[in-house]
Amino acid sequence: MIGRELGPWTVEALLGRGGMGAVYRASDRSGARVALKVMAAPDHLEARARERFEQEAALLSSLRHPNVVAVVGGLASDGEHAFYAMELVLGRSLAAVIAERGRLEPGAAVAVMLEVLAGLEAAHTAGIVHRDVKPSNVLIDKTGRVKVVDFGLARILDATRLTVSGQTLGTPAYMSPEQANALPADARSDVYAAGVVLYELLTGKPPFVADSPLAVLRQHVEAKVPALSPEIGPELAAFVARSLAKDPAARFADASAQRRALEAFGIARRETLVELAGAAETTALPPTPTPAPKRSPKALVLVLVLVLGFLGVALLRPSGREVSLETTDGDTLRGALVTIDGDGAHLRLEDGSVRTVPRERIARLAYR
Repeated sequence: MIGRELGPWTVEALLGRGGMGAVYRASDRSGARVALKVMAAPDHLEARARERFEQEAALLSSLRHPNVVAVVGGLASDGEHAFYAMELVLGRSLAAVIAERGRLEPGAAVAVMLEVLAGLEAAHTAGIVHRDVKPSNVLIDKTGRVKVVDFGLARILDATRLTVSGQTLGTPAYMSPEQANALPADARSDVYAAGVVLYELLTGKPPFVADSPLAVLRQHVEAKVPALSPEIGPELAAFVARSLAKDPAARFADASAQRRALEAFGIARRETLVELAGAAETTALPPTPTPAPKRSPKALVLVLVLVLGFLGVALLRPSGREVSLETTDGDTLRGALVTIDGDGAHLRLEDGSVRTVPRERIARLAYR
């Protein structure tokens, strides 16, 4: 694919790969660079996956907001591949920020979430539910601008659902109780996921962690959210608690109401967000979603592992466990697992540094 021309774009480098295709860096004759999302050859994808890819392109094209990754042009095809171009975001994901820093100061956490919620507010106003809000789907560019990405699981409210009946889509650590129960998701489901992200920013880890995805889902449905540290303050703790209410009716109605309530806690300086983006201009892009396989509700655990897994292991192992990671280059790394997300595996090595191994370079990961 490298060097190939797709429409006005010449493919330059692979940035990420998923079940529906891959994301490449590409440029046109003027030198303008984009992130080109290319669907796998149509014959290799079921109709539902193609429909989801086409819907993602259409949804992003309809959203014009500084906190949502922008589409450059619409869906196109060269007869063999379907593709669309997005802005190339220089910076890093919020997941990488958490892996490096752990928890953030409340002011910085609130500043990030206000921009996340502004992007979700634009989606909700347009009648779009994201359904997969999580740190790896939030980018911070080198100017400190926060962008919500990867609308691969999004759907339009009141439109025909693309989800197979009884199937659960999303990422367990950030899924609302109604999603965990395979019930319809609306704007309040995104409110819940945003609450989980804020909780993780304030504590360094999501509220529910367990040895299996199914156990995490049960906690979302049944378990009480662990209390926040008193230093967070009762008002902000109450905001998080309302965002994470089990009953959707007890949450904020949508991202707009949630953002207005969060504004009461102030924001950090823009320089703080620039710092979070990091000094290096690394290319940060949304992971290409893997299409969910058709399974019956009885196969929920298998469905979740297939949707989430790119390593052949469950996404949510307790952080801090010792692991051995073999790369495709033949190297072996040993250290404490910080997290696994769309960017790859984040390990804390013996010297205290955090090393991120991109998912395409992971050959094997084993818990010691």
